Amino acid sequence: MKSILVYFAVKYKGDFSKIKKALEEHEEVEQEDIDQTLKVLEESNVEYITILSSKYPTQFEYLNQPPFVIFYKGNLDILTSLSPKITLTGEEYNSEVQGFFSKSLDAVIKRHTLVVNGYKGVEQKVIEYYNLNESPVIVISANGVVNPWMAEEFVDKSNCLIISEYPPNVNLSKKRLIDRNRLVAGLSPILVVYSIKKKSGLQNLITNFLNMGKEIYCFLNPENEDSTLGNKELIDQGANWITEIRDLQTSKKEQNA
Repeated sequence: MKSILVYFAVKYKGDFSKIKKALEEHEEVEQEDIDQTLKVLEESNVEYITILSSKYPTQFEYLNQPPFVIFYKGNLDILTSLSPKITLTGEEYNSEVQGFFSKSLDAVIKRHTLVVNGYKGVEQKVIEYYNLNESPVIVISANGVVNPWMAEEFVDKSNCLIISEYPPNVNLSKKRLIDRNRLVAGLSPILVVYSIKKKSGLQNLITNFLNMGKEIYCFLNPENEDSTLGNKELIDQGANWITEIRDLQTSKKEQNA
C-alpha cells in the first residue's frame, strides 16, 4: 500500500483530491510503473514517509487534507523530535526587527525547532541565525525537495530538514504556496510575527494558525507604532503583544492559570 500511495502522489503531483479519488476508485496500477517511480525517487536521493508510517507527524492527521505522502531531504529525526516547535515570520527585515531579534532569538534558538516556509526577509534571516548555531530547522517547500524554492542553500545542512507534499519537478503555483501554510500551522503550536504590512501575503498563514486554535504573538514597539502598523492591527484583532520572548512565556503561563 505504501508504494501505491507514493506512486499516486507522484502521478498526481501531490494533489490530495486526485490521490483520494484514485484510491477510492481503485485505479489500476502496473507494478512496473510503481517500480519505475520508486527508482526515480531513489536516484534523486528523495526519501519519503506515507500517512501509514509510524514516523508520520500526528499533527498532520488532524488536518482537513493530510498529505498522503511527505517527501523529504535531511534528518527526519528533526520532524519526530520532542523539541517544541515554533514559527518565526515577518516581511521587511529592518532595524526595528533587528532590535526585536536581539531580545528574542538567542532564547528561541536554544529551546525550539524552527518551522518556516523560507520566505525572503525575516524568515531567511532567522534561518541564517539557526544555521550559525546548528539548531534544528524544518522548511516546508511548495515545489518538492530537490530544488526547493527559496531554500536550495539549506538542503545539505545537517541541522535542516526540507519536507514537501509535492514530488520532484513540480512547478510553483499560488495554490501550492498557499496550501503549504496549513502544514506550517499544523506542525507549529506558536506563530511569532516580527513585522507585517496591513495588506500582507502572510495573512493566509495567520488564518491557518487561527483556524487551528494556535497561539499568535506579535512584536510591537510602543514608542514607534507607525513603523509596524500591520503589527498593531494584528494585536488589535487579538494577537498577543510581546516585546521580547520572555513575554511569550509569561503570556502562556497566564493562559494556563
